[in-house]
Amino acid sequence: MTMSGQIGDIKGTEGISHLIGLTYDAALEPQKWDIFLKELARMFNSHGAVLRLYDNQSCAPTYSAVCGYDQRFIDGYHDYYHSVDPSTPYLRDMAQEGEIIIRNEALTNKEWTHSEYYTDFASDFGVHKMLGGHFVKRGKNTLRIAVQRSKRCQEFNPQDKALMSLLTPHIQRAYLISRQMQNMRHQKTMVDSILDRFRHAVILLSSSGCVIMMNQQAEKMLRERRGLVVRENKLKALVYNDAQNLQQLIDTVLGVNGNYQQGGAIKLTNLDAFQTQSINGGCFKNCVTVYH
Repeated sequence: MTMSGQIGDIKGTEGISHLIGLTYDAALEPQKWDIFLKELARMFNSHGAVLRLYDNQSCAPTYSAVCGYDQRFIDGYHDYYHSVDPSTPYLRDMAQEGEIIIRNEALTNKEWTHSEYYTDFASDFGVHKMLGGHFVKRGKNTLRIAVQRSKRCQEFNPQDKALMSLLTPHIQRAYLISRQMQNMRHQKTMVDSILDRFRHAVILLSSSGCVIMMNQQAEKMLRERRGLVVRENKLKALVYNDAQNLQQLIDTVLGVNGNYQQGGAIKLTNLDAFQTQSINGGCFKNCVTVYH
């Protein structure tokens, strides 16, 4: 029987699949990392689980999600105790990305229990045995996840390491997806701000003619039904003849040779053809702006 099969027998393949699914849920909705950590702690019979994002230059945490601890644990670590965490030098200098380690592989019991971090902080929260590692260690940030057990619980074993290793590639992908989504949301916020500076209505259409986004003036115009509406995510004219003319303008601009068209009070511009547009590129490539 393979190691994966052994893990499945003991932990339950259904539980593992559920946990993997939660990583991708959290990638799309960051607040669900708390749910993932709760299930992760349950899977490993741990009283707590921690996800932290670190700045690689300062080694200080910039984000934390926890299960099994209160706000004092988060604040204490962020404010001071991250700087005396004895596991940080090993994880920073020796552990490879995706490598899973048990605490006693990096620190002896004496090194751990005699440290300021343990005596003044971790022991107060029952943190004695740990399993985790750097899941993503690249660029400016490091993602570290760990599960903890109290002193009276049994030590983590090689089978626990194998299970965490099974989850590792999914956590890595989920984190990268989460970062990409965050960048896209940031870009959209910037574009929203730029579009709202226009005094006239601006609507962005995709290469298939679907409405992607619009500024506040466009939203007001559509609410007042001043000749245009959005139906089935497509921009439509209220009058039949105008609808035909509008569709023709859109089709022309979306075509290979159609860069700019004007009809009545409407102007359409292909953003791919006009590089001077400040909102061109990224997830808004191959878009059309409709000015009204």
